[in-house]
Formats: sequence, C-alpha cells, structure tokens
Amino acid sequence: MVNPLPEQLWTILMALLSGAACGAVYDVLREIRLVVGRRWLELLLDALFSVLVAAILFVLVAGISQMRLRGFMPVSMLAGGILWSATAGRLLRWLLRKCGRMVKTGSMILRGVCARFARPLRNHRKNREK
Repeated sequence: MVNPLPEQLWTILMALLSGAACGAVYDVLREIRLVVGRRWLELLLDALFSVLVAAILFVLVAGISQMRLRGFMPVSMLAGGILWSATAGRLLRWLLRKCGRMVKTGSMILRGVCARFARPLRNHRKNREK
C-alpha cells in the first residue's frame, strides 16, 4: 500500500501556487479595467480570467492529480488567492496603481504635445485652401 500523503501535499502546494498566480493575474486585469474604464473591456477581461481559472483547474486535475478532482483543490486555490491578496498582492497593486498613473499622465502629456504640433498644421492647411 502506497502512502498518498506526499501526493496530496504536492497537489495542495500546486493548487496554492495556482491560486496565487490567479490572484496576480486578477490584480493586473483589475488595474487595466480601472485605467481604461470601458464596460465592454471589463466583460472581456472577466471572461478571459474565467477561462484562465478553468484552464488552470483543468491542468491541476488532469496533470497533477491524475484525473482525480479532490475537494481540497479548489479550496487550496482559493486559499492561495487569499494569501496572495493579503501579502505580495498589496505591493503589486500599489506598483500597478503607480504605473497606471504614470502611463495616464504620460499619455496626457503626449496628447498635449501632439495637439500643439497639429494646430499649426491645421491652420496652414486652412490658409492654403483659402
């Protein structure tokens, strides 16, 4: 008789890491949603995240646990996501928020510079047409 405990611990560890990875992906997608602010993009990113979680759960069940879905696997994934959110996720969210603000500010500056250069070109074209 083989001891199943090491296999189960390995499965729990993989599920915890998968949950943490899903938490990281969710944080990145959430910041994209907040920066862009479009409803259609929000729905698309939520669908993408759902497909990702389903694919990860499929890989866990098919690959790591040899086609045996155990009740502790989704719970371990949830625990990994919660641990991510409570620890390293805070730092990542802060960094993403700062990067998002920098990108937004940079795009506004670039837009202003482009508008400043485009205005004389438009005036020149209008004068030429007259």
